[in-house]
Amino acid sequence: MQTTEEKINMPFKDKLKALRAQKNITQEQLAEQLHVSRSLIAKWENGRGYPDDDTINAMADYFGVDKQYFIEDDEKVKAKTLQIIGFAFLSVLVLVLVASLFALSFLNSNLTTSFSTQYIVITLLGILLLVLGFINISGNVRFIHRYQRRGVNTENMPKYAVFMGLCNGIIGAGCFSVGLIQSIRYFGEAWYFLYATIGVGIIILVYAQSRFAN
Repeated sequence: MQTTEEKINMPFKDKLKALRAQKNITQEQLAEQLHVSRSLIAKWENGRGYPDDDTINAMADYFGVDKQYFIEDDEKVKAKTLQIIGFAFLSVLVLVLVASLFALSFLNSNLTTSFSTQYIVITLLGILLLVLGFINISGNVRFIHRYQRRGVNTENMPKYAVFMGLCNGIIGAGCFSVGLIQSIRYFGEAWYFLYATIGVGIIILVYAQSRFAN
């Protein structure tokens, strides 16, 4: 016998299966009640999708449960989706910045080779910030200063972590790409890329603090 807490923490697909079993109805019968296709019900119960808000409301009314029973799981799904988007965004950003700067640097025939230590340090700093960004996006907030996250409640912490990860990751991507290019072949305009990523990172930081830290 499952406790109430265990039921609440169940994945949405299991909640739907359990409620349908309690009603002793088929997927087709439930689909008729919700005005959707049977295949869509099957998709939800296999964990390959999630209903919209209107369907959630209809489902809650039909099964006689509070909408929050589903919404709490919905928030977890949204947080997970945000994590995936964050990972993908940072990965693409690094590739685009590095490719763009390499292309621009080698199109300029007046560039000179430079292996200055400062550029290597900037590259390593970028790698560190990128790693930190990916760690934050995964939901780990231990590396976010306690002062910054002290006003963030538990419910908002996953989303807050993603935005902080994007902040660190975007600045890290700028440092990594610019430091790498400058250490191989000096390109003066590359600094504008770094300034831009720092500016975007700061904007995201301010947004995260104002949006999630009470």
